[in-house]
Amino acid sequence: MDQDTGMKTAYLSIFKDDILKGLSDGFLVRASKNLSVDEKRKAVSETNRVIKKRTGIPRQDLSNKDFREVVNEMILERLDKLQVIKHSPEKWLEYPVATLPEPAKLVAAITNISRYDEKHQANLYRKASLHAVDRFFMHVRRSVNLLERPHSSATNRSRTWHGYAPYNPAMLTKMADIYRVYYNYVNKNDKGETPAMRLGLAKGPETIEKIIYYGKYKNSKT
Repeated sequence: MDQDTGMKTAYLSIFKDDILKGLSDGFLVRASKNLSVDEKRKAVSETNRVIKKRTGIPRQDLSNKDFREVVNEMILERLDKLQVIKHSPEKWLEYPVATLPEPAKLVAAITNISRYDEKHQANLYRKASLHAVDRFFMHVRRSVNLLERPHSSATNRSRTWHGYAPYNPAMLTKMADIYRVYYNYVNKNDKGETPAMRLGLAKGPETIEKIIYYGKYKNSKT
């Protein structure tokens, strides 16, 4: 999750029981989002160079399993070099691998992961990312006018214009809920899978018609 006090507090409160049982671990992520495309590509190229030097194999030729193992090894080397940053009680790991969505980031655990061995800790750090969340937000803003970012231009002295803002803020929650159902149960990836399918909540993609007219299809065999 983002480095947000409210979000962190909500997570620790809502998932308290799962955290105590060791069923859930939380991480904060600080990612650089203001780099140019050239700077991002340079960071990724440097990562690829380091990985090739370590393995003798170009990054694109590594299997997913081998790549994960290399990243975990690089994280293991940094577990005793965690950083303390201003206005944060957490200790942060400088993530060793750059990607285009997240060319530079720091990761901090907010649950007690010291109960795990270092290999498991490294595996958890490797998974910490805001990319999926950012991608979902991008889809939402492009698909739902009410959730689009406000516009600004040089001609209006950088003042923002909320052209699609609703008169009733409650509409935002309703539109977000509607889109969330569509995204999770209807929208498919390039493999023909929906998020609900990947989580085991659905056997296949649903259609908008079946969701809207649920009663009509409730007892249907199709």
